[in-house]
Amino acid sequence: MSLSNEETNFLRFYFLNLKIASKAARVYFDSVHPAPRLAKELANNTVTLKRLRFITNVQLQTLYPSPPCNVRSEHFDSTLIVCLLRNITPRERAPVTGWDDLPIPSDKSTGADLARIKWYRNMLAHHGDGKLSPIDFSQYWGDLEGAILRLGGPLLLNESRSAQHIVLDTSLTDILNKLRLSEISKEENISLINDLKTTLESQVSFIEKHENQFQQLQDSLQKGETETNSLASKLSDTTVLTAKSEEEIKACKKEMKKNEERIEGVQEKMANKQIQIDKLITQVAKLEIQYEQHDKVLTQHSEHLAKHNRQLTKNDEQMAKQNEEVVKHKEQMENHELQLARHDGQMATHDEQMLKHDSQLEKHVEQISTNATDINYLKMKLHDDDDSSNDTKALIDEDIREGTFVTTQAVKDSLLILKQNGVVLITGHAGTGKSRISRHIIHMFCSENTSYKCIKLNKLQEWEDMVSRKDNVLVLLDDIFGETNCIYNREKDIPILDKVHAYMCKGNIKVMITIRDTVKRQCQDVLDSHRLFKFDFVDLSSDKYKLCKTEKQDILTIYMKTVLQSDFFNLQRAIC
Repeated sequence: MSLSNEETNFLRFYFLNLKIASKAARVYFDSVHPAPRLAKELANNTVTLKRLRFITNVQLQTLYPSPPCNVRSEHFDSTLIVCLLRNITPRERAPVTGWDDLPIPSDKSTGADLARIKWYRNMLAHHGDGKLSPIDFSQYWGDLEGAILRLGGPLLLNESRSAQHIVLDTSLTDILNKLRLSEISKEENISLINDLKTTLESQVSFIEKHENQFQQLQDSLQKGETETNSLASKLSDTTVLTAKSEEEIKACKKEMKKNEERIEGVQEKMANKQIQIDKLITQVAKLEIQYEQHDKVLTQHSEHLAKHNRQLTKNDEQMAKQNEEVVKHKEQMENHELQLARHDGQMATHDEQMLKHDSQLEKHVEQISTNATDINYLKMKLHDDDDSSNDTKALIDEDIREGTFVTTQAVKDSLLILKQNGVVLITGHAGTGKSRISRHIIHMFCSENTSYKCIKLNKLQEWEDMVSRKDNVLVLLDDIFGETNCIYNREKDIPILDKVHAYMCKGNIKVMITIRDTVKRQCQDVLDSHRLFKFDFVDLSSDKYKLCKTEKQDILTIYMKTVLQSDFFNLQRAIC
């Protein structure tokens, strides 16, 4: 039959109190009364312990075996251990709430922890339905687990945490229930013995009182005959009283004998119960083998944690060193910031001068691009169409020799689109550097792909005569539909564009196209409809590719170095 959660909680908490809490109390007891001198300390407190009303003969036999050296604390249950700590020197101080009530949670004293173990043991032994709700289970477990840690140390704390997840099979459940019933019977027998002892003591006291009176009468008779007459009447009365007392004494002795027989029977039953409890505890001890295996796993885990802690310590040392380096670096940075602050004043003056040159730079760039376009156009016209590849290479070599080109974001994006799609369209208004950028892209592409040769076509109609499908060729269609006005002819140009697309799809032909934005607007319908222009294009006039401040400064610096060297050196001296 399966157990409910409340029943499982009760049995697990009972196991915690029976096996681990009692062990914690024993660990503390051994620290106060070590095994080598335990027998001697018990012998010194024999009178005190035997006078205790609630101690039984079975417990006294456990405390005073023959020979005395056989006494061991592992033979004591938690109830007997708490009793010894309370009554033999050094006596443990009782908690604020006393020994019989549950201490308050804030009381962490040793006496309070011992009282907790005693209270929970009595509560479990007399618990009615054998169930614990999840709330009570969590509260009781945490309270008792704290006492186990303080009395027994971290190892027993690990055992208690393992016990919270113990698997309660049928055998263990039966054993725990039998142990609980045996303890209830044991407590009832102890209570009965104590009651019988009280009755017996009262009867013995009554008998001793009457015997004392009878002795006094006999002593008075021996004082002389002078008092005989005066005491005769008393004696006759006393004789009657003595006879009655003797009858009462005989009845009390019979009752005492019956009580002694009852006590012997109860003690015999208790001895049998103790034997059963010892057998059950032996069975529980076998289950501890499982916990030993679990302890090995916990030990390995602890070793792993120790290694991890050592590694953390090393890391902390390294972090400390790094922190020292960071502090030094921070000091250096502060010194550097002071230097930068001084330099900022100089740069502020320089920025004002650079801002004045920005407008001039844009004009120069536009003029340079226009001049370069015109020069390239004139150079291209000086050569035959058959030498187009050599002409383009010569222009590229001249650009490289001048060393005035700056790679911008537009150049990077155009090269990436060309590699990915096989075709790239570059547009922009006059003077934005379309031709110069296209030549530099040709140079960058052919430098990475040495098997390609470059060809520049001034007219779309030159494609038939200039481009071979067998070669690896990068074709530049500069101003594809005219420089200023659109010269697009749908009947002639569409078939050529279809061929360009077919060549490009073959893979060995790459195409780069430039077109002014004014011309692009005039032939927007063909750009929107033809499949050659389905990919993204680069608009040099857009905000995305507008020259940033750094690019402008780089262009101005290179231009001044190559064209206006004297002005450049004068400006450097003024800044310094």
